[in-house]
Amino acid sequence: MTITLTATGDNASELKQITNSTSAVFPVPLSKQSLLTALRAFLSDPESRDGGEGAIRLERRRDGVAVHHGPGLFLIGYPHLIPLILEG
Repeated sequence: MTITLTATGDNASELKQITNSTSAVFPVPLSKQSLLTALRAFLSDPESRDGGEGAIRLERRRDGVAVHHGPGLFLIGYPHLIPLILEG
């Protein structure tokens, strides 16, 4: 599985999950840099269970961080989250 974060505009980005058999795209109404900053700030506070930036909400789960927007969510597992935030 591969998870990527791609900028799609000044205030928009996409989280994409690709496996051998499927792919999923989750649009986020934040710039790539803003989302990475929010994820870093969220992870830097181990006591925080949820947080957010603008229209998104971040939720700490046992196996990763869920990014909520509207009725949907995108779960980023910890093994994929650390390389993602270090890339940006």
